[in-house]
Amino acid sequence: MSYPYPGGGYPGGGGGYPGQGMPQPGYPSTNPPFPNAAPGYPQTVAMAASAFRQGAGSVSMPTPQPPGAAPYPSAGGAPPYPVGGGGTSAPPYPQAPPPAGGSFPSAPPTQAPSAPGGQRPPPPQVPSAPGGRQSAPAQGTSSVTSGGSQTHHKYGTLKEHQPFDPHEDGQKLRNAMRGVGTDEKAIIDIMAHRSNAQRQKIILQYKTMYGKDLIEGLKNDCGGNFGQVIHYLCMTPARLDAYLLRKAIKGWGTDEKVLIEILTTRTNQELGEVKMAYNTDYNRNLEQDVIDDTSGHFQRLMVSLLQGNRNEGTSVDMAQAQREAKELYAAGEKKWGTDESKFNAILVARNPAQLRATFDEYSKLCKFTIEQSIKREMSGDLEKGMLAI
Repeated sequence: MSYPYPGGGYPGGGGGYPGQGMPQPGYPSTNPPFPNAAPGYPQTVAMAASAFRQGAGSVSMPTPQPPGAAPYPSAGGAPPYPVGGGGTSAPPYPQAPPPAGGSFPSAPPTQAPSAPGGQRPPPPQVPSAPGGRQSAPAQGTSSVTSGGSQTHHKYGTLKEHQPFDPHEDGQKLRNAMRGVGTDEKAIIDIMAHRSNAQRQKIILQYKTMYGKDLIEGLKNDCGGNFGQVIHYLCMTPARLDAYLLRKAIKGWGTDEKVLIEILTTRTNQELGEVKMAYNTDYNRNLEQDVIDDTSGHFQRLMVSLLQGNRNEGTSVDMAQAQREAKELYAAGEKKWGTDESKFNAILVARNPAQLRATFDEYSKLCKFTIEQSIKREMSGDLEKGMLAI
């Protein structure tokens, strides 16, 4: 192939790109121009032109070879990346002259986040996820930790007020009810911040001081729901249960929900006190009134509970639990119809721990839990009573 070049190389270049032989301003002169860094395309052009002038005729062009490895970056003519170990590199950045003292002042230390295990300010107290750090128990709740588990015991939040003076409280209640209008705030400050035992002492002291019944005085001065709550606060727990049971039975119809709530949740001793208070206040027999106002298997359940004869221990007999689980299964899901008496006999007599063991064994025999079976086999007030137990 012939190259009709009138002269060798690119104009004015003698090989290489125009102007590349001169150092470029702004960059260090130590960086050589691109064409001289490695053999390549411009040198082959110069060789062909020289051969043509010497009369070689057609000249065979050698295959251009890619340049060898060059320092980064080499393509754009920029200076190579500074190398710490010397070699072809850009000069270091100029440094400011040291001060007269001979050294630069050190910067004040900064507070960087410390690594795990280092010192750091305590984090704010926030509710943690289960298994994390627990906040302090709320009032009325004690927390006992043993072996990584926690047991919460909940008590009433109304504590005995100290110092306590029933004479002074009686005077304040008297002043709150005297004259026109009633000072409800003064009544709340006393009746809602004294324990039941302290309220009974105030009632006794009030009658001793003024010869009047405090309960009747409060009922006359406080009406509506507020008066009803104050009335309930003046009663002992047994008298309040007796009052509510009498109210549920008296008159047309029966409020079975009240019977279920009280009779299924009270201890044997509490049930005995309720029956005694009912007889004292109304001169009636609670069991007989329940029989007269209820019927069927629900009546039998209520009468069984009124006996106050439940086992209140904490021991568990696993053999008994397995046996009675089979009896409950046979009395319900396993047969057509339901033997409600078998459920009554077991659920009313056993302590809570024994019942839990029995219910666990029942779940192994049946594809339903005991609660699901009761809902499937019973209905109405009997179902609600059995589920409450």
